[in-house]
Amino acid sequence: MKYQKRNLSTVLLPALFASSVSYSVGVTGAIAADTSQKANQSKQISQSIRQNRAQRAPRYDDEGYDRRGYDAEGYDREGYNRRGYDEEGYDREGYNRKGYDRDGYDQDGYNQSGYDREGYDRDGYNQLGYDREGYDRDGYNAAGYDRKGNDREGNPRGKHPSNDFYQANYLIEQPLERQFNKDPSRDPLTNSLPSPRAISNAVSAQTEGTQNHKNLSDMFWLWGQFLDHDIDLSLSDESKPAFISIPADDPIFAGEMPFSRSISNAAGEQLNDITPFIDGSNIYASSAATERSLRTGQGGLFILVDNLLPTEAHSGLYISGDIRVNENIALTAMHTIWVREHNRIAKQLARKYRDWNDDQLFNAARKIVVAEMQAITFNEFLPLLLGKNAIASYQGYDENVSPQIINSFSTAAYRFGHTMLSSELLRLNKRYRPIAAGHVPLKQAFFNPALIKQHGVDSLLRGLSAQTAQAFDPLLVDDIRNFLFANTEGRGFDLASLNIQRGRDHLLPSYNAVRIALGLAPINQFQNNNFSAENATKLASIYPTTNDMDLWVAGLAEKPEGDSLLGAVFSRIIKQQFENIRDGDTSWYENGQFTAKELKQLKRLKLSQVIKRNTGIKRLSHNVLIARSLPRARGTAESNQVDDKVQLQNQPQNTQRNLSPALREAIRKARSQSNNAK
Repeated sequence: MKYQKRNLSTVLLPALFASSVSYSVGVTGAIAADTSQKANQSKQISQSIRQNRAQRAPRYDDEGYDRRGYDAEGYDREGYNRRGYDEEGYDREGYNRKGYDRDGYDQDGYNQSGYDREGYDRDGYNQLGYDREGYDRDGYNAAGYDRKGNDREGNPRGKHPSNDFYQANYLIEQPLERQFNKDPSRDPLTNSLPSPRAISNAVSAQTEGTQNHKNLSDMFWLWGQFLDHDIDLSLSDESKPAFISIPADDPIFAGEMPFSRSISNAAGEQLNDITPFIDGSNIYASSAATERSLRTGQGGLFILVDNLLPTEAHSGLYISGDIRVNENIALTAMHTIWVREHNRIAKQLARKYRDWNDDQLFNAARKIVVAEMQAITFNEFLPLLLGKNAIASYQGYDENVSPQIINSFSTAAYRFGHTMLSSELLRLNKRYRPIAAGHVPLKQAFFNPALIKQHGVDSLLRGLSAQTAQAFDPLLVDDIRNFLFANTEGRGFDLASLNIQRGRDHLLPSYNAVRIALGLAPINQFQNNNFSAENATKLASIYPTTNDMDLWVAGLAEKPEGDSLLGAVFSRIIKQQFENIRDGDTSWYENGQFTAKELKQLKRLKLSQVIKRNTGIKRLSHNVLIARSLPRARGTAESNQVDDKVQLQNQPQNTQRNLSPALREAIRKARSQSNNAK
């Protein structure tokens, strides 16, 4: 039997394929049925979950909290959410997610900038680079001296610069004179007197503008400040705080206002860090090293850059003979024109005396500049302040008279100018209209050299001569009563509080004690002929008795005496001080320093003449200390272009030549020291 050969694949494959298809169809059907069943089950479970959730919806008690103790916004009864933070983002220990408390300090007591609540970093230095004792990382204080009293070169404290016409070797850092006895009961750490800030709020808050009764201009108080920085400076000791307590209801401040006591000697007497003479030390400095660092070394000239003062490299602040030159832009402008005046005179002398060297030209120019400052002070400023014949006529040098500054003068009486500041510094163009950049709010004028760099000094000086200063009274504008030297956060100082606390720091006697010492009758009742009814009411609202009144506060509250701008007490203190400065000065300009012709010219000199010959200002009142409106030509406000930035010929450009380390340190310290000096 023959078998026919057949390919198995033709037999087996169809069969296998048919069987496979049959199996696949069966399995697919089973899977589909199972999937449908699971979907139905899932749907039923989801419906059940939703029903359960609906049944378990949070139920709140009568206080609004669920079973877990959270309210509808997710916060428990203590105000914390499930993560442990309150609505402001702070945990139960008072720290936020970044680890800082509500005051911005971490658990170690440092803020994000790395400073503790007292302003010191983790190494113990403040933002100015000084430790709690007032020394920098190299061991030197702001004046450039170490703990042994030596400068960086190892020399002891400096003396008055020696030259061919002025007092040689007159020691600086001498104790202030005591015209009246100390009163230890008024010490700021132990007294029971009202808080200086409470007194400021009750007596010195100013709500509207005022004008002084003599129509004195802003240039008047500016000259007073410029002059003050020539004769006294008391530095503070940051290691000796005497903070000012702030009333609980104070609208601006809270807690305590920083305050450091003045540096004093072993006898507890505060020191005058500069010479007490009207010797131009605010321009020429009170040490030979600092003076030298400000000079070009050629032709007897000061350093000027684009006809402006040189600047400190790191801070951009202006440099002059006094560390307070940047306190406000008006003061910077006054420094600028007097440095220009020195250079103007030195150039005149150089053309006349071609064989003179740098020192000869410098000292001769200084002699004339100092004489001009003395003449303006006694012939123009003081007659307006105290009355035409208030100062006794000059009788020559008196060796029995001390020219040193009286404590009650520098700490109380001569701080009258603070009440005369307006809340705005005017800037006027050549037509005496506002410049395009506008005027400057006073609180923006502190330590702001950019305003001088951008617009020069001419527009500012015009404005100072045109605006009438505020009245002599106990009132201070908010710019210095609430925002003095304000930082970027708007936090500043209250100058009225600082003045009151400074008087107590220096143990000045009460207002009544000073009246008695001056031969005046004490004030036994607040309502009296010496105070206006309004001032008397304010004083009575804060002082328990008339014997508690602080000298600065009550002195400002006095009615003017005669032709004086001031009351009886301040008039007498200031008169005595300036007569002492003059009579105790062997180099006073009237004491054989000049020929009769030169002396006559000096006595006729006006501040306006110095301003006009050192600026681009052509139209200016003859007596700029009195506010007088000048005729205004037609036209609109000019551009912001500087109108006085004219480069002097042959003027060296080196702004940082020979700057002493002591000067650099003093400038960095200027901001913190400025709340101590006027």
